[in-house]
Amino acid sequence: MKDPALRSVSAAARGLYMDMLCLMWESDERGILPYRAGKAEAKGLAKVAGHRTDFVAKLLRELELNRVISRRPGDRRIYSRRLVREELERKRTREWHQSKSREKTVNATTDLGGLSREFHSHSSSSSSSSSSKLTEREELARALFEKFWIDYPKKLDHDEVLRLWLSLSPIDQTVAAESVIVWVKSEEWSEARFVPSPENFLRKRRWESRPTLQAAKESPNDRLKRLEAKARGAG
Repeated sequence: MKDPALRSVSAAARGLYMDMLCLMWESDERGILPYRAGKAEAKGLAKVAGHRTDFVAKLLRELELNRVISRRPGDRRIYSRRLVREELERKRTREWHQSKSREKTVNATTDLGGLSREFHSHSSSSSSSSSSKLTEREELARALFEKFWIDYPKKLDHDEVLRLWLSLSPIDQTVAAESVIVWVKSEEWSEARFVPSPENFLRKRRWESRPTLQAAKESPNDRLKRLEAKARGAG
């Protein structure tokens, strides 16, 4: 909604782009449109969107001219910059956790073997270095959590919510923390009883939904001016 390039195209082009995002999300290559560039691309999208191929091809040109879509060098396949970036971040996070898990397994096996004190000292220093990196990452996650917790109107199960928070990717943590400010002003959270617990908010990934903003309340002065103008008009 905040992308000026996307807002500059027609409603039909925006609708097609939403369908494309869904396809790119479900694609075997997350973030890459599952159609080859050219006629196959327009035909495939026409079937999904339920429009004529020539009409879809025209909308694709509109999206491309306004720099809404990007094409991958080489095969010219359409891709989403944001989806590809988030997928890379997920892979890095997954690989990081896997490497830490392998380290723990190796260390446990080594301890069972009963190595010398010198080796244990070296292992301890390596572990300390690795721990400092983890602490830096964890500090960022905890800082974002504090922002999330302070802004969230319903405070329940702090420790459980923190454990769930630490399992999220850094991108998800950032977006979730920022989204609370918008949700607090939404129609959906206009009453406290409609605000979900923070655990449900995170577990159901509510930050990915779009809330309905409340209409601005009319001040007494504005109301008086409106009534006076209405009276003058009637006279």
